[in-house]
Amino acid sequence: MCDRDCIQVNGNKCRILETACPVCFTRAKHCPDDAVKIINLPEELDTDLTHSYGENSFKLFRLPSPKQEQIVGILGPNGIGKSTAVNLLSGSFTPNLGDWRNPSPQWEDVITTFPRGELRDYLGLVAKEEVRIAVKPQYIDKLPKIFQGKVLDLLERVDERNEVPHFTRIMGIDHILERNLDALSGGELQRVAICATLLKEADV
Repeated sequence: MCDRDCIQVNGNKCRILETACPVCFTRAKHCPDDAVKIINLPEELDTDLTHSYGENSFKLFRLPSPKQEQIVGILGPNGIGKSTAVNLLSGSFTPNLGDWRNPSPQWEDVITTFPRGELRDYLGLVAKEEVRIAVKPQYIDKLPKIFQGKVLDLLERVDERNEVPHFTRIMGIDHILERNLDALSGGELQRVAICATLLKEADV
């Protein structure tokens, strides 16, 4: 048996140290009903830590740089940090640079850690709220719970460009404008969400 505190129990929570010995790792793997899962993560970078959700939690390194009048695609499997990157770039929350204990990181301190260039300039605009950003909701299945009514009513409510007919035609949703959101399929909800985002007056 190990004489170290590799596995610590505090109340109803169990904590396995990253430095746990092989014996304790083996004990953890044999917990019944997959109560404990150990996942080997890729080796972390030494620099450019942008955001962390907590100890032993997901960490995001670096950010994609928005390009003026260009489309930047962010592709990858689930859990790679696409949504986190978009939330940071949209100003939904501020990068904590890995200091997850700090609930209110200051933009001024964050921006100076990025090298001079497009990304740093862009984050400066976000910090000063000098850029308008529209983000499509990720969990579209929640839309019918947030807004109970017809598709047209929703689009007219969010329309800032007076172009509902134009974008509904482009998105191919003209025929569902009089239907309630809770009667739409997942694909139809997705197109409605995209259309609603396009109707926002935004720079990004």
